[in-house]
Parts: sequence; structure tokens; C-alpha cells
Amino acid sequence: MHYGSGMNERLGWRPSIHMPKTAARIFLLITDVRVEQVQDITKTDSEAEGFYCIHEAALPFQKLVGQSFESGWDTINAKRGYSYDANPWVWVYTFKQIARAE
Repeated sequence: MHYGSGMNERLGWRPSIHMPKTAARIFLLITDVRVEQVQDITKTDSEAEGFYCIHEAALPFQKLVGQSFESGWDTINAKRGYSYDANPWVWVYTFKQIARAE
């Protein structure tokens, strides 16, 4: 079966990389790029990645958030040899939303 442009046109679907800018829901401006080791993540950075403390009274906040991030990191990356304990270097991108399609 051929998956060329004719197939996409019949289905009404195109990969997002080939969509016009008018189809975008948001635009992001990269404001900073740096490298750091994964264990250097801060509480604020961890929260920005979507890891929040649910039971704040159970443990100190930083430790609980760090454990959540560590577990999430290992779920995604440990099988590929980049476990949290290996403390790999990572690219950190900071960005802000500059436009939103209504």
C-alpha cells in the first residue's frame, strides 16, 4: 500500500509539519537554551514538567516532587540507558507563548 500524498488527500489528514501556520493553535518563542544534568532539576522546573506534590504533608515538598520526577524520568528513559541515577546531561529549553489562534 502506498502512503503518498494521494492517500493523505483522500483521508483529509496531513502530518503537522506540513500544515500551514494558520492551522497552528499556539506559537512559542524560545527564550533560553542551556545544558544541565538531570539531577539538577529544581522544584519549579519539575512542576513545569507536570510533576506536582499531591500529599504535601507526607514528606518535605522538594523531596516528594523530586521522587515524582525521578520516577517519571526513569519510566521514559531508563530502558535506553539514561536512568535518573546515571545523571545524564540534557538540553533545557525555556519558552513563552507569543500567539494563540482563536
